[in-house]
Amino acid sequence: MRQIAQELGVTYILEGSVRRSGNKVRVTSQLIHAASDEHVWAQSYDRDLTDVFTIQAELSQQIAGALKAALSPEEKVLIARKPTENPAAYDLFLRARDVLNREGNTYAARQRQIDLLESAVKLDPAFAQAWGELAGACAYWYFSNFDGMDARLARAKVAIDRALQLAPEDPEIIGGVGTYYYYGFRDYARATEQYERLARLQPNSPIVFNSLGLIQRRQGRWAQSLANSRRATELDPANLRYLRNLQATLTAVRRWDEARAVKARIVALLPGSLEDQFQLAFNSFQATGSTREVDAFLAGLSAAERDSELGLAMRKGWAGTKGDFAEAIRIDRLQPYYDKDGTPRWMQAFTAATNYFSMGDVAGAKARLGDYVAEIRALVEREPGNVNALGFLASVEAMLGNKAEALRCAELGVTLLPESRDNLDGVTMAWVRALVYDVVGEKEKALAEYTRLFRVPSTALGNVHELQHGFTTLRGDPRFEALINDPASSAPLF
Repeated sequence: MRQIAQELGVTYILEGSVRRSGNKVRVTSQLIHAASDEHVWAQSYDRDLTDVFTIQAELSQQIAGALKAALSPEEKVLIARKPTENPAAYDLFLRARDVLNREGNTYAARQRQIDLLESAVKLDPAFAQAWGELAGACAYWYFSNFDGMDARLARAKVAIDRALQLAPEDPEIIGGVGTYYYYGFRDYARATEQYERLARLQPNSPIVFNSLGLIQRRQGRWAQSLANSRRATELDPANLRYLRNLQATLTAVRRWDEARAVKARIVALLPGSLEDQFQLAFNSFQATGSTREVDAFLAGLSAAERDSELGLAMRKGWAGTKGDFAEAIRIDRLQPYYDKDGTPRWMQAFTAATNYFSMGDVAGAKARLGDYVAEIRALVEREPGNVNALGFLASVEAMLGNKAEALRCAELGVTLLPESRDNLDGVTMAWVRALVYDVVGEKEKALAEYTRLFRVPSTALGNVHELQHGFTTLRGDPRFEALINDPASSAPLF
């Protein structure tokens, strides 16, 4: 108990169990003063499953009494409030959170999250928290430029309006409004206003610190973002989303050792996740350029793991990353697509085509893209604000030799999402433009942008070792080689 309290930075620990049998539930709990191992309070409850929220309210009130903490009238109302009268709807709500927490921000996980929340509000149309979470999920879909983004934003508006109609003063809804403005409109001022309002109600809420950290890195306030992200993981140490956010921020500012330590915590929480184990090894490549650790990880897989769908996908991606394009193409012929994380096939086809292009086989790249070229062009025409698709189209047009169109798309992407509006995704768009400059032969522009961008944080692109192993028309240029070999190009930014 002392060790747990020390690691969590707490004085008291609530220990207990929940046992369910049919529609009956038994909850036992005890409050322990960790330093003395004194049992301050204990209670058991035998109730119908439908009374689980009543048990939660009683627990909160009795623990507050045991700690001699005064609850305000507003806090008492919030504690007594039941989120829903429908246990099945609440189960779906919790499953939606768990999917996102465990699987991260993949297409497939986000789609399952939305489906579960839609089912929850269908079962209980008065479930305000589920409406608020649905609004945030749909706004994130729009924010990430996933297919059908405009329809998702419209759905987010319906959901947040419904949540506000049902429970405007609920802290979770207040946070949900902040998330809606952040992801739906990049309106950082209104989002921050909501999170600060939530902080006044719940000053130790990890949601506040995580959300402010996410906003601050979009604003280029990386030091403040890092401090808030660290605080969120201190308050909720097993929250995988918060840990992934912290690791992404640490990677962006190239604090490699700390990023690796956080990734190791994620692996410890998800010991069966080969993807996370792979990414832990990949951290060494990003930091040093050494391929040894990833090679050793892949070599250590069992035969079944190596030849599984995931194993082939990891091996193909790694081969392309370290410049073994022939091996990446060989594996691609064995398994052209990996669909379990929901990544669109046109996106997968683009990545596979870059391996052909990097070997000088433009015809092979064109053949691998096939009809997906028309699909990407149609997507951009249908959703002109989809900067993610626009960036892919710019890169495709560059590979196909359509220089003018490639440059037009790349410049438009930077105009639609400048770094001044989003210091994270805006930098990614600037990297896309730099790579397009490189591919189409605008060497001076490419070199100037690479030089500038290696001095700013980036999460998606911009690792010096990945650029060194990948395709570039600048290889052999003394200025490029000096940039690549400059320790400052991979050193921590602060």
